Amino acid sequence: MNFVLTTAVKETLELAMLDEAYFLQEVGSRPHEEVADQPGFYRSECLLAQYSPFDPETGIWRRVEVLLRKKGREYEIYDVRGLKIRRESAS
Repeated sequence: MNFVLTTAVKETLELAMLDEAYFLQEVGSRPHEEVADQPGFYRSECLLAQYSPFDPETGIWRRVEVLLRKKGREYEIYDVRGLKIRRESAS
């Protein structure tokens, strides 16, 4: 399967400090089920290790939901739910 990430998903992965290649490897290894009443739309779940920027040797397993849609020969990942996002603090 060939996956494409939307800009929003790329930003989410960056804010979650999650490696894009690791994410795509895990998503690609999981089954995808078609969403009822939405032909061409799929969802998947996987467990991802999300590491702390303050302690990179300690990770927390997160159950992540991934939403995809079929676009030609590719699957576009348009939403990721379940990651802890690191927000920049406003001064």
